[in-house]
Amino acid sequence: MDIKIRSRQDITIIDFEGTEIDHKNTSFLSEKILSLIKEEEVKNIALNLEKISWLTSSGIGALLNIRKSINKADGELCIFNINPQVLESIKVLMIDRILPVFNDEEEAVDYLKSTPWSKAEKVYEVRKLNGISLIDIKEQQLDLQNSGDIESKCLELVEKEKIEKIAINFEKVSFITSSGIGALLSIYNCTTNNNAKMCVYNLCQDILEALEISMVDKILNIVSDEKSAIELLNS
Repeated sequence: MDIKIRSRQDITIIDFEGTEIDHKNTSFLSEKILSLIKEEEVKNIALNLEKISWLTSSGIGALLNIRKSINKADGELCIFNINPQVLESIKVLMIDRILPVFNDEEEAVDYLKSTPWSKAEKVYEVRKLNGISLIDIKEQQLDLQNSGDIESKCLELVEKEKIEKIAINFEKVSFITSSGIGALLSIYNCTTNNNAKMCVYNLCQDILEALEISMVDKILNIVSDEKSAIELLNS
């Protein structure tokens, strides 16, 4: 896998010279881009997938992990010029809901220029009220890209800060993936193992149905609003 790196209006463009992003080259790709972030302090990166005809699950995972690293450095990653077959796979897996996708370089550059990125601040906000930690999720979906951050914060509150009561506010969330559901179960297990309590509230109907289908609603404490959450955790 060969890549060409160029700059345009403070945006780093990476052109792929190979035709596949798979388990054979994801390590090279990740190392190269992460070095740009750490050593050259690159903030915004657009990946040109024009020549890519095959993108495996390993490749998708690498792109999502790279974007997560860039977001933590207050930057952003997007992809453009995508082969129709690759684009179809991305949409089937709903990766386009997580990773910004554009038709061409102009759209990608305009997107990266238009918004000041501070992903770490967008994911969640923690409020403390009478011994309860209230976690406000600040994004529209809980997915592979952000669920790990929320999970890590909740585990830190329980295991290191010894918080005994956690309530997660889904008011702004309209979509949850299996990764998001997995994070909630991990948080629940952590609170249970540490004699703490956890609940979730302000869930939209789509998320309630997703939790019902996966039968997670039989495990988690789900209430309608913040007042009910506080009452439950204090009971």
